[in-house]
Amino acid sequence: MAEIFGIATGALSYIQLGRHFGEDYQRCQPKLDIAETRLGRWDEAVGVNNDARFASASPPDKAVKGAQGILEDITDCFEAARRNQADMQRARKAAWALYDGKSLEKIVEQISSWVDELEKLFPVEAAHQNLVEMEIEEVDDELSLRTLKGAARGIDPALEDAVGRKVDAIEAKNNAGSVKTEDLARFQLGNVFSEGALRREILVKDQTNNSVETVSAKNESRVQIGNIYGGKGIWDD
Repeated sequence: MAEIFGIATGALSYIQLGRHFGEDYQRCQPKLDIAETRLGRWDEAVGVNNDARFASASPPDKAVKGAQGILEDITDCFEAARRNQADMQRARKAAWALYDGKSLEKIVEQISSWVDELEKLFPVEAAHQNLVEMEIEEVDDELSLRTLKGAARGIDPALEDAVGRKVDAIEAKNNAGSVKTEDLARFQLGNVFSEGALRREILVKDQTNNSVETVSAKNESRVQIGNIYGGKGIWDD
């Protein structure tokens, strides 16, 4: 079974996104990376290579047999996609290309569903959670965390939750006691990233604390407790 797992995870790394993915590349590639990481995390948490139950080609254990079937399904999924790829260069056996975002998203969603089943067959939440925390240990800027959380949504719930907790810890540095708004006044608690900051992927290691006891705003005033990254003010006109 360890060999089957190697084939399944290897198939993920063989994918190359077509050049004319254009702007979709930055959205699709992280999803693919997260799907691959999640599958590898399950392997490490369960210990496929070190557990004797996974050594047999015909395992008697029902859970192991079920996991083997899922890994074979993952491999078959990639093989089917590979065969159906009309633009694939036959001479290149080490890599293949996806040329539209929908194809990639469909595959990633299916893989996520299969990993859900693997995690149900072998629930190892404590080890799994530790691995997730280790993966994001060195990611400490808010923009990267938010980007990662968005990419993990619907693909890797454990990663999404862990990143969310880390973002909340940063946001907790911005707080307001009593807030009162009147008329058309608007209020925001938290940091703001402009489109320019998102495009340039500005590194933000936020260490500031913004705190007020009372906010009173009226008419058309705008109040923000937090920082702005990338230029201009809140709710640009």
